Amino acid sequence: MNTKTYLTRMLIIFIVGLTFSNQIQAASLQEIITVAEQQFDGVAFTAERYTRARKRFYDVELLRGRQIIEAVFDANTGNLLESEIYSSPRRSVRVSVALNRANISLLQAIDIAEKRVSNSRAIEAEIRLSHAQYLIEVRAGTQLYEVVINSMSGRVIRVNLD
Repeated sequence: MNTKTYLTRMLIIFIVGLTFSNQIQAASLQEIITVAEQQFDGVAFTAERYTRARKRFYDVELLRGRQIIEAVFDANTGNLLESEIYSSPRRSVRVSVALNRANISLLQAIDIAEKRVSNSRAIEAEIRLSHAQYLIEVRAGTQLYEVVINSMSGRVIRVNLD
């Protein structure tokens, strides 16, 4: 078995395990987005990590057809804590247009940002609805960086130190 086949099989096993157990230890933003997209059969367009009452959470917004779904996950376990489905025709159309215009996904944009800023980890990501851009916030040590990426080409437009 070649390396590519092995890695593909391991990724499938990992994703299947996430789907059935719905638990991840010390979940990353990318892992939570992957779980949310599979669980809700939608496309993520915003995701963020936040802390409330000393607990960490992830909030992911997805587009499924004309519905917007907001899902909240425990950042330590990856467990889905709550979800809501919104009917917001105007916003869902704007999100749909932005996602259809993009040639890279939110996950790919996060990967690009983390590679651009060494030893960083994404804590917030979103597609800008009125621009062809992703805005990704990454943390490297104690520093926060804002990375703006062209959603059509995947090119880094700029990196700002927050």
